[in-house]
Amino acid sequence: MVAFKGSRGQKICAQPPANVKALLIYGPNAGLVRESARGAIKFAVEDLADAFRLCELQARDIVGDPARLADELGALPFGGGRRAVWLKDAGDSHTGMISAALETECGDTLLVVEAANLGPGSSLRKLFERDADLGAVACYEDDQNSLRDYVAEFLSSQNANIEPDALFWLLERLGNDRMQVRNELGKLILFLTEFLNLQKKMDLKQSMLKDMLVIFNLENRKLLLVVLVI
Repeated sequence: MVAFKGSRGQKICAQPPANVKALLIYGPNAGLVRESARGAIKFAVEDLADAFRLCELQARDIVGDPARLADELGALPFGGGRRAVWLKDAGDSHTGMISAALETECGDTLLVVEAANLGPGSSLRKLFERDADLGAVACYEDDQNSLRDYVAEFLSSQNANIEPDALFWLLERLGNDRMQVRNELGKLILFLTEFLNLQKKMDLKQSMLKDMLVIFNLENRKLLLVVLVI
């Protein structure tokens, strides 16, 4: 199967095709790699806390026990349902072990492999780009458009919205790694939730809120243009 990039790659991760038994998700954007892998896994098993249907492995786990990956791929899910194996921090040194494990009869178990940036000559990339039942998804740095959409979607998922000026201000200051962006947005949501809860409890007036902005020493008042729907 060919390599997927951009929005096409994200669609593949959100809903892996039925004929794809394994996905390699790689690239310099570690946060997007992790988020995309999580999406693919969640499509297969729904509940990421279900240890009977999801097996998480680090690449070092299969170095010490080369048969482990094949065993996990061939295992039957307890209680029925689809199973998934999530292999993290893989690289070219693991290509042979992954290739051998993929020869196992694994039913409809989905294998998702995470890796850092891999060049065109990467043996791991070539493995996943070669076979029709495998897929490779590249996760490169976000541009302003994709980052803007991501921030808006994340805030919406938290029952929040943001004014255009505040969004522009945030985009100028956030990095373009999804993991870092998500962490910073989570901190912002937590702070604003506590702030608005305090406002409700103390029945603060607008003039008092302005004074509290000074106390909290916020760098920019536009942060408060993020409005939580609570």
